[in-house]
Amino acid sequence: MLKIITKFKENLKTCDVKNEQTIILGVSGGIDSVAMLNLFLTVRKELKLSLIVAHLNHGVRKESYIDEKFVKEIAEREKLTFVSRKITMPTSGNLEEELRDKRRSFLNFVAESFNADHISLAHNKNDQAETFFLNAIRGSGSAGLSAMNMTDEKIIRPLLNISREEIENYAKTRRLEWHEDKTNKDIRYSRNLLRIKVLPELSKVNPEWLENIYRTTLIQNDIDNYLKTEARKIIKSLKQLDVSILNRLEKPLFYEVLAMMYENARGNRKDLSLKNLDNIRDLLKKTSGTKEINLPGNIIAKRHYDKLDFLQKKEDNKESEILQSVAMKIGRNQFKNWTITAEKTDKPDKSDKNTIYIDFDNLNNLKIRTRKPGDKITVTNVGTKKLQDIFVNAKVNIEKRELWPIVYDINTNEIIWIPKLELNSLGLRQTEKIMIKLTAKEE
Repeated sequence: MLKIITKFKENLKTCDVKNEQTIILGVSGGIDSVAMLNLFLTVRKELKLSLIVAHLNHGVRKESYIDEKFVKEIAEREKLTFVSRKITMPTSGNLEEELRDKRRSFLNFVAESFNADHISLAHNKNDQAETFFLNAIRGSGSAGLSAMNMTDEKIIRPLLNISREEIENYAKTRRLEWHEDKTNKDIRYSRNLLRIKVLPELSKVNPEWLENIYRTTLIQNDIDNYLKTEARKIIKSLKQLDVSILNRLEKPLFYEVLAMMYENARGNRKDLSLKNLDNIRDLLKKTSGTKEINLPGNIIAKRHYDKLDFLQKKEDNKESEILQSVAMKIGRNQFKNWTITAEKTDKPDKSDKNTIYIDFDNLNNLKIRTRKPGDKITVTNVGTKKLQDIFVNAKVNIEKRELWPIVYDINTNEIIWIPKLELNSLGLRQTEKIMIKLTAKEE
């Protein structure tokens, strides 16, 4: 037990956790997060930490309310502040991704509310290995095989190099109580099938498999970071992707440039596979003239003679809107080749068309999407204006219009802001609440 505490303390140093800081702990009630909470309690007095327990009730299972009550009781027993939120289960789109976005948005909201220094999550070494195998099976390519980072801006993962077996032994020795999520036993889910049926068999091949996979992910992370750095240099140096230049690149760097351009067009690269990258490579090496191929997320890779572009399909349906939308959060929000930054302010200035102010409580209601036919925005002294007219007057070409970020309210579907072009007349208003300043930058 002393070994895991020592390792945990070393990890906190790696995560730059210092004396008298405030830490938000994401606690679901499962064994990992309960053990993480208990480990923080062992160092709380020594480091003079202020701990906030945050719990998101997904409402997915009947036991969800029992889990919330259980976590609240732990927090109250240890005299810790407890914050929870109940959300509605998404009914369409990528449910796992939607829930992860809502969870991250909630934790960022709590961190901002308490001016916290870190948000701690309970990912462990086994989670790392499971993600590695799932991505490898899916054919995700280099990026999917790299490690989660122990620290990622405000996010810290102080259990990341600690195995599930170590966590279970610690919890049993400490006589901790936790709640088992029954869905974790359902092998209809790929991660559960892998964890329950497949990975235990690897111990018969090599008992050290978990440690070896963990080391592999760390090395792959270094490789991935190097490729990303070099790919950014290439993309930044080119106004357009020149096919002849791309074809001269070594394959790993070639694929990273393609993946990064796809990510810029869509907002993420989650569904992009090695097969997709192979198809784009064939498009560049085996074809000429103007040709295109379809990619996940309504993206098209289009070769026009010696140039390559990644564009979004023009589809006006609910599914494409979900795939193209990105939830807004505190900090940097990447959307295609734009970065929209949300930061707290108590001194709103006169806003221009590249800055907008909103109530802090409303941030979770905002998403970013691409334009749709018939889109309109309410403008002061004008009434409603068509986005089509706004783009035409601003002389924005058709291809750029398809990538332009549109910030809207998910409850009313009202467009709040078109960065650099127009803002809703209701955006900046007198308020005594904490406000958020949104600014946009096109890469």
